[in-house]
Amino acid sequence: MRPVDSFLRSVRDAFQPSEATSVWVWVVMVVGVLSGLGAVVMMRRRQQQAERQAFARLLAERQISRGEAQLIDRVAALAGVAPRLVATQIEVFEKATALELRGHPPPTAGVGEGIFAQVAAVREKLGFQQLAGNFALLTTRELSAGQAVKVAGVEGSVLEVNEAFYSVGVAASVTTGVAPKPSLTLGAIGTLVRVTFAHGHEARYETRCALLARHQPDAFTHKLVFGHDEQPNRIQLRRSVRV
Repeated sequence: MRPVDSFLRSVRDAFQPSEATSVWVWVVMVVGVLSGLGAVVMMRRRQQQAERQAFARLLAERQISRGEAQLIDRVAALAGVAPRLVATQIEVFEKATALELRGHPPPTAGVGEGIFAQVAAVREKLGFQQLAGNFALLTTRELSAGQAVKVAGVEGSVLEVNEAFYSVGVAASVTTGVAPKPSLTLGAIGTLVRVTFAHGHEARYETRCALLARHQPDAFTHKLVFGHDEQPNRIQLRRSVRV
């Protein structure tokens, strides 16, 4: 007999009941195993219950309505993550809400009371609308009014930002192809336009945003409305990173 066969037989014989082995020994062993498994299951259930209670407290503290909680649940399911992560981690929030919003055509003149307004309300209640200057931007939805940008190399500034779009003002001398010899030609509505900007001393960003609309509110300014870029190209300017 090979050594390995001898070893396997000895293991088998060790677990076979013999006349000298009391049945109660095996009963105690089974009960012990089942008790251990039961303790693990109970511990896991208690942890889940504690997480649900903590999440419920967070929603109450942030004054999240039932409809807004349902929105968090929906975008969490869409992203395949726990609702608690959507409500506590801005990276997860941005990813999950982007998946939800991409299925809705963005308006170009206000967001009304639809899904874009709902996401904006949840963002504000969760405290994700105020970002420190050293935080990396994950989407152009995190831009703020007054941000200096360049549209196809021409300087401008952000006028408005919401979950559906952002608008940029540029000087009237740089029109969108209407005036003679324009400094800026953007092409037709829907064209992807290169918009760049620096976010403090943290990084420079290069984005490709769809031109949704263009207006001339006065004789001095052209208002350009862009869709959001959910994955802007980031060129880091500092050693530390957002974690």
